[in-house]
Amino acid sequence: MQAVLVTPDTPFIKNQYGTPEPEVEAASVIPPEAIDLVIVPLLCFDKLGYRVGYGKGFYDKFLEQVGDQVIKVGLSYYEPIDKIQDLNEFDVPLDYCITPERMYEF
Repeated sequence: MQAVLVTPDTPFIKNQYGTPEPEVEAASVIPPEAIDLVIVPLLCFDKLGYRVGYGKGFYDKFLEQVGDQVIKVGLSYYEPIDKIQDLNEFDVPLDYCITPERMYEF
């Protein structure tokens, strides 16, 4: 996974999962150390800031590259569960999660 600078003229193509992505060849790749904030997708999160994503680990691997200085924000329609039971050593917790009801800080 790479971060790219998107402009109004950047073309998007569907990946193998059917998700539109910017065409990397037409966009400028942003080096991981230049990133300040990442909005992280999730299915659910817990009161410690850990999340369940979509099962491929793409964001956890990407968050390892950007390092601890980046602010990690999740967006959720739902409030947190108490604790995610099946964490592994590669899971990276969020710094914040925003729901329709409030913002959580971890």
